[in-house]
Amino acid sequence: MKRVTRIISLALVFAMLLGISAMAAETQRSLGAGFYGIGSASGVTIEARDANNTKTGVTTTSATVGNGTKVYHEGSVRLSVTYSGTAKTGDQLLVLLMDKNTSGVPNVEDAIWYINQEAKGSGSIVFDVYPTAPTAKTDMTLYITSSNKDFTTIAIPVSYTPANTSENTFTEAPYTLGDINKDGKWNSVDALLALQFAAGGECTTTEWASADVNRDEKVNSADALMILQYGAGIITSWN
Repeated sequence: MKRVTRIISLALVFAMLLGISAMAAETQRSLGAGFYGIGSASGVTIEARDANNTKTGVTTTSATVGNGTKVYHEGSVRLSVTYSGTAKTGDQLLVLLMDKNTSGVPNVEDAIWYINQEAKGSGSIVFDVYPTAPTAKTDMTLYITSSNKDFTTIAIPVSYTPANTSENTFTEAPYTLGDINKDGKWNSVDALLALQFAAGGECTTTEWASADVNRDEKVNSADALMILQYGAGIITSWN
């Protein structure tokens, strides 16, 4: 009986150590300047870039911001925005990056961080969004509109925070929700991994946490579907 009790006690201690390890996996620190919480939309691809307009200096992670977990692109100061939607050749496309107030309506005065206009050719059109960096944490909206009256204006939420301020001290997770293979994308590869984990495939604690996108402490087909929807722009949040 004593032997059984000891084994159970050791098992409980081991479980507690695992729990402590899991809790310690999330750390709170001041992240470097960067964009985070970048939304998505059909026909639009947004990639966070560093000052040299590459992904080299950008580290993608997850951070708890407010009541939700957001994808944080530490080291990013510009965005590469590719539109490949239904605009016609010759249409003039306008991109605006603007402040957003609490009601979600863009402020007009001193609110434009970036503006550019380009004519769409036969293929996709790419905007290099390189705004003046805000000096405080700023919620923005990236608008894409067109000279074509039939074009439906696209609005995508974006947030930015500077470095070394109290405003960017977030709880950082050692993974990015949905990006299980850590390639900076959300696609069928990640969805397949989630299904493999659900079927009993081997994975690390971090990979499991990344796959549990709806945070119900399970990994199943619901998570895989959400990953596909997020990658396709059908949903823009894991909440």
